[in-house]
Amino acid sequence: MRFRSVVWQLMLLTIILGAGAILAGCANAPPTPAPIASVAAADAAEVTADLDGVPPAATADAGPPESTPTLAPTLPPTSTPTPSPTSTRTPTPTLTSTPSPTPEPSVQLEAGQRHQFNGDYEQAIAAYLGVLNDSPTDEQARQARYHLAETYSLKQDHVEAAAAWEDFFAHYSDDARRPQAALMAARAYHAANECASAISLYETYLSSEAVLADMVYEWIGDCRAQSVELEEAMLAYQQALAATKDRGMQVSLREKIAGIHLAQADYDAAMGEYGAILDVARIDSYRAKIHYLAAQALVAAGRTEEAHARYRRVVDDYPEAEAAYLSLVQLVDAGVEVDEYQRGLVDYYAGATYPDAYGAAIRAFDRFLASEPAVKVDSALYYKASALRALGQFEAALETLDALVTGYPESEWLARAWLDRGATLAGMEDNDAAVKVYQDLAAFFPDDELAPMALR
Repeated sequence: MRFRSVVWQLMLLTIILGAGAILAGCANAPPTPAPIASVAAADAAEVTADLDGVPPAATADAGPPESTPTLAPTLPPTSTPTPSPTSTRTPTPTLTSTPSPTPEPSVQLEAGQRHQFNGDYEQAIAAYLGVLNDSPTDEQARQARYHLAETYSLKQDHVEAAAAWEDFFAHYSDDARRPQAALMAARAYHAANECASAISLYETYLSSEAVLADMVYEWIGDCRAQSVELEEAMLAYQQALAATKDRGMQVSLREKIAGIHLAQADYDAAMGEYGAILDVARIDSYRAKIHYLAAQALVAAGRTEEAHARYRRVVDDYPEAEAAYLSLVQLVDAGVEVDEYQRGLVDYYAGATYPDAYGAAIRAFDRFLASEPAVKVDSALYYKASALRALGQFEAALETLDALVTGYPESEWLARAWLDRGATLAGMEDNDAAVKVYQDLAAFFPDDELAPMALR
């Protein structure tokens, strides 16, 4: 959606400008040297044992005592004896790790922005909360609150996002980003099904900025419609319609306005909106949907024959659309006769979504073929075989394809029938026969666009 693109651009721009060049961080401090250990216990014990037979030292009055040799059997004879250590041992200090300092708020803010940009929302939230809990400057707190709310929104934690945006509003009435913040807060409340708060903030946004006015009016309309405030919803949708030049949005808004007209039983007004949509819509599946909705409006208005004509138009003109299958169901339930080939075609295309439709398609094509038609026989055989193969009925599908290949050698379906024969044989795990069919296809139809597919 355009809103999501614009808001993401705003978010990413804010992140990129705010984050700047993220610091690589300081190098770790060098490790503290370990203290030198005291004399080993075994050495101390040995020295003490050698001194047991030595007389006590003389007192200070007796003059200096004769030097007492200390036995040191582990030293060479020429070594000078060392003084004897006391028997009291000095305890070895225990090393303790130095706790890592808490990162500065600026570092945490940069880390939060980096995590947010990378989609690591939990880590971003933790970093922003860390900033707010660590005596930040006013500007750091401002940025942390804004990006915290942004991150909750990106994480789709709508309740927390709404609360975080409200916290930002409460602290910074002068911030230039208040319009964007109001819109994000409104989206959070809207997603949390708190439409009253959402509408108030949508209106706050509109009072100061109109960049996304068309979308905001539509969201107000959605909230009003959810609360069954139909007149107010209608007004909001009309304001959105007047504010947008986007054709896709215009038809979407007209569809919602038509829905309100239907809820108010104003069928002519609803038909007018559907007509305006069909004047500009070009996608077949969407046109089929609008014709189907118009037919339903006609049924509600009691204009049954007009409704059946609309349903038939969808079946005939848009057989691949889901609305064609829904229209076919309405016609069949009403007992309206439908061409069997067209009925089979619509059922076949619906089979991918409604598996029971494949069986209905096979039966419709059988009825068509039993009527001995002059045209479309090869097409009916091809679609019937495709429906059979989709249901895993490979033998019946192969028989039907063989009837097409042998009975209609000039058919436009011939090359595709050969390709489907190979796929059907592969589904039956007859790989050798499948390879032979693919080779024959490439040989018989060398210029056909399907030939390269057969040789893959």
